[in-house]
Amino acid sequence: IPNFKQLDEEFDKQEKLANSEEIIEEQNKPFLHVKTQKEDELLLEQRTKKLNICVLIDADNASVNALSGIFNELSKHGNIIIRKAYGNWSRMTTTKWESAFRELAIQPIHQIDYTKGKNSTDIAMTFDAMDLLYGNKDIINSFALITSDSDFTPLAIRLVQAGLTVL
Repeated sequence: IPNFKQLDEEFDKQEKLANSEEIIEEQNKPFLHVKTQKEDELLLEQRTKKLNICVLIDADNASVNALSGIFNELSKHGNIIIRKAYGNWSRMTTTKWESAFRELAIQPIHQIDYTKGKNSTDIAMTFDAMDLLYGNKDIINSFALITSDSDFTPLAIRLVQAGLTVL
């Protein structure tokens, strides 16, 4: 049979410990910061608040057939407030893309290749991401980069460093 009095005392001790802001560890170790209730509430709010998502699509390296499912999933996490797709539409079959533009309210961004063998679409998308980051910090708190191109990894890292969520 459990000793409820001992359990209550242990619980009280743990509760006091958890509510304190600092704990002095034995042997003069540095202070350890324990999160306060307010900090826990702020973290919970950040985890549960709806995101304002900016979706940037690398159409040269993304499947138009997957977009509807991707947008449905993103909608579960927040409001998609910017939708842009980057590509050289003159060298792509655009019928499916045009349908996706209309159905999903995506703004197409046409980017020609200035030099053969170079993909200027990636650079245009990256520049727009930086412009959107610094020009709309009070509105955008999340980015979704739709691409299969690993060259966008530094962009994703930079967005995270700026405190945004990258989906």
